[in-house]
Amino acid sequence: MSFDFQGRHVVITGSSRGIGRGIAEGFAAAGAILHLIANDGAVHAVAKTLGATSAVADIVDKAQVVAALTPLGRIDVLINNAGLELMTPINDPSDATSDAYRRIIDINVNGTALVTAASLDRMQDGGAVINTASIWGRLAEARFGAYVASKHAIIGLTKT
Repeated sequence: MSFDFQGRHVVITGSSRGIGRGIAEGFAAAGAILHLIANDGAVHAVAKTLGATSAVADIVDKAQVVAALTPLGRIDVLINNAGLELMTPINDPSDATSDAYRRIIDINVNGTALVTAASLDRMQDGGAVINTASIWGRLAEARFGAYVASKHAIIGLTKT
């Protein structure tokens, strides 16, 4: 199966490695004009390899998100792939687990919502927002409370 995204402007968060990089490679092969966003400088090397533009941004920081999107004109497809997964057992009252819980929710839910809101004015009719969830958006695992909760939330956010 092949897809043609010639001339389509695609923004992908969390695209410096893993699934995000794989998504970027697929869209590049389909001819998309890519803008990659990640929270680390490795995104620049990936972008260079794919002939894309890139920005380093923490998606929970509105100013960084706005700066990452400012050079862009229109967006045809936004893929919210950035995410964080850490163990956060609900029965662990430590500060480290509480901090990790908040950071996961902030990135996975609030960051996704922030990037989406900041992108919508650049999208025309027929544009698409794709949010990455996982099987944990439908199931649960006690040791990953924040991640599971965030992926359930992403499914709800997507439906809105």
